Amino acid sequence: MKHVDEELLNELYSKMQYQRIKPKTIVDYIREPFIYDMGNIRITFDSDIRTGINSTELFNFHLPTIAHDSGDNKNIIILEVKFDEFLS
Repeated sequence: MKHVDEELLNELYSKMQYQRIKPKTIVDYIREPFIYDMGNIRITFDSDIRTGINSTELFNFHLPTIAHDSGDNKNIIILEVKFDEFLS
């Protein structure tokens, strides 16, 4: 990340180096996004939530993950709504 010419990655690298921030756990999921331009409304549905258990290798695309064990709720879907303007 140190030599990548992308502002966001440079900022993340700096914070990881100088503020000692680091990932606690890796979470992987399938995201279905929907965008409504009026009010910049963003709705996402996240499913197949998985974790990398004890690994924090943020950029390891071959990281083994396991499904979140949620007891009887095997088909959990997380709904997230974000918006910039007032919703009436």
